[in-house]
Parts: sequence; structure tokens; C-alpha cells
Amino acid sequence: MKYLFLIPAALVIVLAGQASRSAPPRDTLEAQAVQQALYDGAMALEHNDADALEHYYAREWLSVSPSGADLVSGKGFSATRNGSLHYDSIVIADPITRVHGHAAVSTSRITVKGRNKGQDISGVYRVSTMLAKENGEWKIVALVSSPAESARTPD
Repeated sequence: MKYLFLIPAALVIVLAGQASRSAPPRDTLEAQAVQQALYDGAMALEHNDADALEHYYAREWLSVSPSGADLVSGKGFSATRNGSLHYDSIVIADPITRVHGHAAVSTSRITVKGRNKGQDISGVYRVSTMLAKENGEWKIVALVSSPAESARTPD
């Protein structure tokens, strides 16, 4: 009977712990928003939708292709528009995202099936994407992709 008063106190502690776990930290919400923007952008790319792609990229952006070619904003998404770059599928795996105020960086493994100017570009790539928050939306400002190598053990 003397420990009966501990039950309400324990219940308050448990409920307080539940409440603090029910709302994810702000940085977690921002990381989720970044990942959602990246997934939505990948879906636009998979559907070869240049108009939708423009929504996910900042007005000024830079990119390095797996072959090492520099791509810059200004040409828009002309290769997607004219069909010379065509994706059949894009699968994002193993994303890691970090948010730093109005900037974010995300890395992931991307499996692609598609063609560029008739050449097969299907494969697995590592992609690092930098984003900036503009008017409340995450926009891609830089993207670097390279062919993923098979797992190696550290030297």
C-alpha cells in the first residue's frame, strides 16, 4: 500500500516519455522532407517528365555525370525533353541524409535502367546530392554520381 503513490508518478513518467517520442525532432522531419523531395524527383526522372524535374532543381544547379561530364543549368532538361535520355526505372536504396539549416546533403545507391543517346546506362551508382531550402521547398543544387564499385574491404 505504501508504494501505491508511485503508480501515478510512474504513469506520468511513462506518458511523458511517450509524448516526447511521438513528435520526431525537427531535424528528422527536415531529413524526411529532403528524402521525399529526392524520391519525388527520381519518380519525375523515371517518368521522363522534364517539367516535373524542373520543380525539384534550383534555378542554378551543377551536376557531374558518372562519366565525369559536367552538366549545368541553362540547358534545362533538353535531353529528357527530346528523348535522348530515357529512363525505364530508378530505384533509390540506402539513403543517408544530413540537414544543416537551409542546406542538406544526401548519399544513396541508385539502380538505373535506361539509355542515353542510344547507349545503355543501366547500372548501380553512388549519388551525392546537395540541396538548399528555397521558399520552404528543398531544391537540388548539386549532384555527383559515379558507378558503384562492388564492396571492398578497407586497406
